[in-house]
Amino acid sequence: MIYPPDRDVRTPKAADELVDLLKRRHRVLMAGRAEATPGLFKTRNNQAGGTTFVDWTLLEGTFREGMRFYLGLPEGLPRAIFMMFLVAEVHPFVDGNGRVARVLMNAELSATGQQRIIIPTGFRQNYLSALTGMSHDDHASGLIRALDFAHRYSAQIDWESQPTAQRILESTGAFDESPTARIRLPDPWD
Repeated sequence: MIYPPDRDVRTPKAADELVDLLKRRHRVLMAGRAEATPGLFKTRNNQAGGTTFVDWTLLEGTFREGMRFYLGLPEGLPRAIFMMFLVAEVHPFVDGNGRVARVLMNAELSATGQQRIIIPTGFRQNYLSALTGMSHDDHASGLIRALDFAHRYSAQIDWESQPTAQRILESTGAFDESPTARIRLPDPWD
């Protein structure tokens, strides 16, 4: 099941609502993975590579502070990027943090009638590098540029026709798994 369904474009208006949305969406996404404790925040600290995430005892307070900043941003892409980064950076779950972060990002876009963002395999390394740059070096511009590109890319694909979407995705390098993969915007004349 892909979550959130088109009808579920709820975005948080307060910290308690954000926590509820996070837990509910995580429960759906990770339902088949009991070891990921679907719908429950982590109960010990976690890290990935050289990144140590927010202490488990500070999760709700961190989301409260994040919501103060979020509510001051314009709706649409600015809030979507911030929400994705907030959830990814806090890393509130044992597993599935990136997935739930992108679900909340896309709910922000859907709520304003904008195209959702996909992160194709051929763009994954660019996306992760930009996210790491923001986490470690405070370089927000790289993450903003990467997600803006992914947003424009996603908007140029004809999602109404599965064969057409498949052809465009293949021709732009979306499925390239090589370490040097680079996707390109679809050619409007193709």
